[in-house]
Amino acid sequence: MKRLLPIIILLTFLTACYDGQRREMLALLDEADSLNRAYAQLPSDTLLLEAADFFDRHGSRNEQVRAHYLLGCAYRDQGQAPRAVDCFLDAVAKADISAVDCDFHVLGCVYSQLGDQYHIQLLFEDEVQARKLSHHFAKLAGDTLGAISSINLLAAAYILKNELDSAETTIRTAMNLYEKHGYKQRSIQSSNILMHILVNTPSRWPELKELIDRYDKECELFDVNRELPPYKRQYYYYKGKYFENTNQLDSAEFYYRRIYYPEMRAIYQTPMFEGLLSVFQKRHQPDSIAKYAQLYCAATDSSTISKDKDITAQLTASYNYTLYQKEARTNERKANAIMRWWLLTILLGIILLLVVSYSVLRYRRIQQEKHREIKRLHDIELNKQISLYNKKKEELHQLRALSDDYKEELDNLRKLHSIHQELLSILQNELSVATMDNERYRTLYAQSRKDFENVVSEYEFKQKSLFKELEELKLETISQRNRINALNSNGTTLEWIENSRKFAETPIFKRIMYAANHPLEPVQESEWQELAIAFSTHFPALYHDITHQLDKTGQLKFKVCILTAMGLRNGEQACLLDKSKQTITNTMSALNKMLFGNSSSRTLFKNLVERYNIFL
Repeated sequence: MKRLLPIIILLTFLTACYDGQRREMLALLDEADSLNRAYAQLPSDTLLLEAADFFDRHGSRNEQVRAHYLLGCAYRDQGQAPRAVDCFLDAVAKADISAVDCDFHVLGCVYSQLGDQYHIQLLFEDEVQARKLSHHFAKLAGDTLGAISSINLLAAAYILKNELDSAETTIRTAMNLYEKHGYKQRSIQSSNILMHILVNTPSRWPELKELIDRYDKECELFDVNRELPPYKRQYYYYKGKYFENTNQLDSAEFYYRRIYYPEMRAIYQTPMFEGLLSVFQKRHQPDSIAKYAQLYCAATDSSTISKDKDITAQLTASYNYTLYQKEARTNERKANAIMRWWLLTILLGIILLLVVSYSVLRYRRIQQEKHREIKRLHDIELNKQISLYNKKKEELHQLRALSDDYKEELDNLRKLHSIHQELLSILQNELSVATMDNERYRTLYAQSRKDFENVVSEYEFKQKSLFKELEELKLETISQRNRINALNSNGTTLEWIENSRKFAETPIFKRIMYAANHPLEPVQESEWQELAIAFSTHFPALYHDITHQLDKTGQLKFKVCILTAMGLRNGEQACLLDKSKQTITNTMSALNKMLFGNSSSRTLFKNLVERYNIFL
């Protein structure tokens, strides 16, 4: 028990540290969950990253799902849609839906957020699947309102996919469920989606009129002046469209004009101007037709420009994400693995040191007890021999005449002395052996101490190297973001993107990319020549610079430059060119040195993008 005491104390200390960290991470998730429910900005994604990493190693499946879900919400609040989608997909992968205690409520929220992100990125097919799964898991969790809301949002997704029959069936199902479970106002407000479906079908205008009348009488969104809030004024367009279709043009004009509200953005004025233009066309008023035609075109152009900007921003975000995220996560996982390995090594070293120290101390104590016992026995024997000698001497003086007895006693004394010497010799040998063993343990302890110090020094050196590499990666990422921001502010950005897109659509580009993913498909020399011609057509500046700085033996550098610009990794280039990865890395370093004066192979692609505006 005494031997295990240091280990028990150490394990108790480690357990207390783990419990404290676990409570801290759970408190962080609770705080983030409260902020998310209150529609407030979530805390730093760095803290939530730490929480996700902790629960991936030490948490249950439900805790892992919750941590990755809240991390995705943090990226959502920061406008990083691709990262948010990745975190939500990680949360889905962590879930164990076959478990009895699976948290279906959080899983339903994850799919709901996935649907929102797919909607922002115009991925309507993916949005439909996410909405269906959100409804399924919300229903399993007993979240009736959440399940019905998923159906409601699913109807909107079908409209954007132009599947109006599916949209109508879905929205009617949602309205009926709202009514059934006591959410009458939600049912009334959701009827706007059904109005959107019915407004352009003359045979169904009576149904549209019933929805409008019900909305006017029972909806609680109207204020004291019978005005709707800005986010619900699309209803006036449907009502105005109904009056226009029934030739009540004055009423139609009135409701079209009610769509407007102060500080209304131009892109949201399109329905108003469209309706007013249609009314004045039916009235045959040329001046008004010209006026509202111009306003309608301006609003439509503004809406188109805004959508183009949003799409461009999404493409840029996806480009940044796919290019750097895998590398950043790979480096992060490697750093975490190395950190955990060193921590485990240090922990085992400490435990070993404690065990060795305890063993050495115990051995010393046993040896000291042996020495004391030997000394005690020696003193007893010595006193006994002295007493016996005195007694024999006295008897010798008294019985001098008995020489035979004296000689016999003397012989006995000599034998006893011989035995005593042998005993002393044995004890001395045992003492010498014990002393040698003690010195050997001391040597082993000194060597273990030296090895431990070497391990700690090597760990600190590697830790500094890792921190330095992470800092360099962070600086490169910031530089790349600044570059992209600068490109976004430049009017020629769309031209560069379009030029890169055209090159990416060439047959030879697709052929090379196919060969990169199928190593058994060799690339012919004629195909390399065709690739060089296509590259020189779309990127003449880079083609000029690279060909004028290479000699006749520089074909490998030329091919590596093109493949790097196409975004292929070292391993893929090595397969295509039948070279080793180290050869490709050395060639990239030489290219970077030749073109940009930088001997690092890792920054070649970034330098090509920045100087020659390549967006592949």
